[in-house]
Amino acid sequence: MEDIKEEEEVLGSSLTMEKVAAAKQFIENHYRAHMKTIQERKERSLSL
Repeated sequence: MEDIKEEEEVLGSSLTMEKVAAAKQFIENHYRAHMKTIQERKERSLSL
């Protein structure tokens, strides 16, 4: 019985790690895009 429980924990942990990796990538991409927008806005305001 314990072997089955450990296997489920590993699978659950693996799925959690995949979700964490996807969330991390989403956050990094969003941050990069946001910073790029801020930089472009700053450049436009300086050129006025």
